[in-house]
Amino acid sequence: MDDRLEILAKILIGGLITGIGIVLLGGIWFFLDVIQPTGKAGAFLAGSTGMQILVIAAALLAIFFLIIIFSTIWKKGYDYILDKLES
Repeated sequence: MDDRLEILAKILIGGLITGIGIVLLGGIWFFLDVIQPTGKAGAFLAGSTGMQILVIAAALLAIFFLIIIFSTIWKKGYDYILDKLES
């Protein structure tokens, strides 16, 4: 029975992390569309090389921090859900 609970806990925390990621991505997409509905790629490519590097570096930094945050949520959330399921 413990194997089933572990699998259920992994599915639940994986779904939670996936949901958080989708909501964050949708929110960012929404705000970018509000700010500039069309021509985002053209504006990015028309910018200077330094600005392009800065935008790409900021995106990579954000992805790095999201990986750390999601890993922490996975570890603590998995233990929390498994503890609640076993009680």
